[in-house]
Amino acid sequence: MRRNGKLFAAGFRNPGRSETVAEVIFEAVMTDRPRLRYLVGVDAEGLAAGRARISDEEWVAMGGELSDAEYNARFKQHFGIDL
Repeated sequence: MRRNGKLFAAGFRNPGRSETVAEVIFEAVMTDRPRLRYLVGVDAEGLAAGRARISDEEWVAMGGELSDAEYNARFKQHFGIDL
């Protein structure tokens, strides 16, 4: 839970624009070819791209017994986000 809070806090330090969210919602509603996911913002793009680059085993290991410093370093390495 603490680690999720750190991710949300990182988003507050560099928030996206509400206009960008509105543009993506408009696109999602108006498109003839809807998708399951619509990424909004650099943080979402970093998370999606990072998850695609790592194995399932690496992803599961992120939830393991890591110190906060180790977790923060891996998160930065994989997703480009400073916690």
